[in-house]
Amino acid sequence: MRVGMTVRLALAALVAVTVVSGCSSGTTTGGRPSALSVKSVSVPPDVPKDSIRDLNSTKDMTGVVTDIPSSQSPYYRHMPEMCPFFPKEARDKAKAMGADTFGTGLASDIIQSCGIGPFDTPNRFFTVSAFMSTEPLNQMLKSSESAYTGVKVALPRGQVGYEGYPAGLDVRRNCTVDWGTFYGSAQIAFSAGPFDPVPACVTLRKWTFLAAYYPSSPSQMRRFDE
Repeated sequence: MRVGMTVRLALAALVAVTVVSGCSSGTTTGGRPSALSVKSVSVPPDVPKDSIRDLNSTKDMTGVVTDIPSSQSPYYRHMPEMCPFFPKEARDKAKAMGADTFGTGLASDIIQSCGIGPFDTPNRFFTVSAFMSTEPLNQMLKSSESAYTGVKVALPRGQVGYEGYPAGLDVRRNCTVDWGTFYGSAQIAFSAGPFDPVPACVTLRKWTFLAAYYPSSPSQMRRFDE
């Protein structure tokens, strides 16, 4: 299944997935260990130091955009859980915006996601989804499963995102922003509930602060059991 299709289906099902498998912000403090505290792993001897293939590198690679195919990515099968990247400050801000729960959504060898929403609040149904994937941005932008508006969105740390929406879903109530990364691509998606203002893209821009907490160095791209 293509990542684009996976993301589109996730928006329709993420609330249910998060309620079943997620954890509330009250029980998880969030925040990955620093890059310097991560145990080294073996890399091939021909891998240049501090390249995107150097899984031990602590170099800040914000702004680096790879075009390595997903199946050849050094981060294939190394994708860490998404929710733990968001520390207390991010969760506090999300709570002030009405989202009181962070819970694991899609989790696989090529994609990880975190569902953020007011799941503990009656009659509120919007969902913010944070995704990271080994699929490069140039492939994401070509996917028939997504449509892009041509609008560029300024993100934290000087990055630029591309606004769009999942094909087949109501553009007024669903919006995404994708950007390229050293490990592939990243996305923040917003799905409006029945009582939320539209268009969704206006609301999504208020959530782009989450992009500041995505992985910035290869050594962060580890599962917790590595």
